[in-house]
Amino acid sequence: MNKYIIFFGTLCISFVLILTNPDRPKHAMAVKEILTKEFNKAMTEELRTSRNNYQATSAGIGLLLGSSLIDKVIDGYIDSENFYLFSLTKINVDGNNKTIGLGILGKVFISDKLKENTSKLFNQRKTK
Repeated sequence: MNKYIIFFGTLCISFVLILTNPDRPKHAMAVKEILTKEFNKAMTEELRTSRNNYQATSAGIGLLLGSSLIDKVIDGYIDSENFYLFSLTKINVDGNNKTIGLGILGKVFISDKLKENTSKLFNQRKTK
């Protein structure tokens, strides 16, 4: 009797995991939220600390164009790999796929390293 309970319990859990496995758009949305938040934070800081009208205008234009740029990055570099019970968020960097997130039970969890690296990238100051 116990082996039937274990079998049907495992079957039910597997069925729930399969039904709630996030698809590619959910993975893309999770990455987009992080990229958009970090980009907006960097551009807002640039606007706040700009010393002249040219810098402020550039940051304002960056805020306007940022969303379409982020969409293009996500379309070109972000993908997901489905393992039926869970899925992985992958980013293509220099021809290599790197795992940056996990999707399970309808949620996508993105690595904190993406946020850290994105924050560093957007907050770099060009020195001339």
